[in-house]
Amino acid sequence: MSESNSSHWKGRASAALRDEVLASGERPGARELDEAIRAGWIIVVNAPFDASVFPDLGAGEASTLCFAS
Repeated sequence: MSESNSSHWKGRASAALRDEVLASGERPGARELDEAIRAGWIIVVNAPFDASVFPDLGAGEASTLCFAS
């Protein structure tokens, strides 16, 4: 990514992933995720997902995979 484009990059995370990571505030990366969301580096999206597609995964993981496909 070029220097001029790097300041405009925004990541996306599903609401289910955000909720799962930030629920207790003690999970690895919780503080960093919260800071990135507050800073506008990560945009939280309401990504509908079907948990039955990935029955062995939690809601955060399943929603992220469904959103990415």
